[in-house]
Amino acid sequence: MKIDRFAIGVALQLFFLSVCGSLHAQGIVRVEEDWALQVNEPDEQLDSPQITNAMLPLGPNSNTVFFLDINHGSTPAYSAGGLQLRADQNGDCSESKRILAREKLNHSSETIKWTQVMIRQGNQLKFGIVSGQGNTWNSFGGSDSFIDVTTSTGSLDGYRPADSLSNSGVVYAGNRVVSLTLLRVRLFNSLGQMVEIPINQNPF
Repeated sequence: MKIDRFAIGVALQLFFLSVCGSLHAQGIVRVEEDWALQVNEPDEQLDSPQITNAMLPLGPNSNTVFFLDINHGSTPAYSAGGLQLRADQNGDCSESKRILAREKLNHSSETIKWTQVMIRQGNQLKFGIVSGQGNTWNSFGGSDSFIDVTTSTGSLDGYRPADSLSNSGVVYAGNRVVSLTLLRVRLFNSLGQMVEIPINQNPF
């Protein structure tokens, strides 16, 4: 049966808006996405597989986009293994951080889980990963992984999980990936209120 990805995206967007309306009234200050990557047989010689995830704080027209490169780094030049966090503004990389460089995925049937986080502090936006777990990298992420950029609005109110799904995925050796799944999303407003939304979707 053919899956209508567009219809799924629209349904997800409508559900998200219906659940989060009251939170948006106070301004979103933190977004957390829980992800899981299941790898069947990585290839260290070919640096595979490679994945890139994205989060868009201002929606599809955002001039600031955060990226997480998995099992590779892409700036200022390609490098193998580990993770790289990047912030692109108006199409140019304005900030990046490399962690676990050259440590390539090397366990068969491995499941890696992590949480991607965006935080708004005034006109600063921060992006990082926490609670990372896997066989190759053990525990990873935390406060040292975060990068931050200055924006004109410093807003997270345009965030939508559908934008993350449509801009994330396997970029090399998809045959070595069983699944890449956005499990759930948590949003926090300026009053400390939180809503958690189950997603359980693969990138579109």
